[in-house]
Amino acid sequence: MAREFSTVSEVRAFIGLKTTDDDPVLAAIILRTTAWIENYTSRTFLQDTYSERRDAPGGDTLVLRHRPVTAVASVVLGNPGQAPWTAVPNLDYYFTESSLVWLRNPPRGRGQVLVNYTAGYEVLPWEIRDACVQITAWRYKEGRRVAEKSKLVGNETITYLTDAVPEAVKKTLDQWTNPVYA
Repeated sequence: MAREFSTVSEVRAFIGLKTTDDDPVLAAIILRTTAWIENYTSRTFLQDTYSERRDAPGGDTLVLRHRPVTAVASVVLGNPGQAPWTAVPNLDYYFTESSLVWLRNPPRGRGQVLVNYTAGYEVLPWEIRDACVQITAWRYKEGRRVAEKSKLVGNETITYLTDAVPEAVKKTLDQWTNPVYA
């Protein structure tokens, strides 16, 4: 499965390019834009498996780093560096989009919970795909006028926006930002 958030043909159509001459440039920008979106939102969007050791503060909810959680393969309790670790029966917890919820006997201690789970989207949300297309197009066009903030055409001055990404796209991505957990 491709890990990029959009395709060259989607971006080419959005921009209105008729030729494939700049396809390698667009592919490189898409790759960088995908990484930028994940970094900006502190999220991995596409589905993957994770193994996460967490502190157990004793409450009934353990928030996981990646979301949406789609499956929990196993939950194991123990003390770091010591054996044996004990598997937790799945009757003792359930999972939500972002958390593991203990039904009884929530564990306490540093690094005592090891969760193996699957999280992310099988199909990328359209807002993220669209953001990738728009940012890629923005960066492609900006690359044609590097360091140019304005230019004089006849008697008029054309001023270019020099933000890293369009403000409307940034606002969309802000809604998908994940809190960062230690």
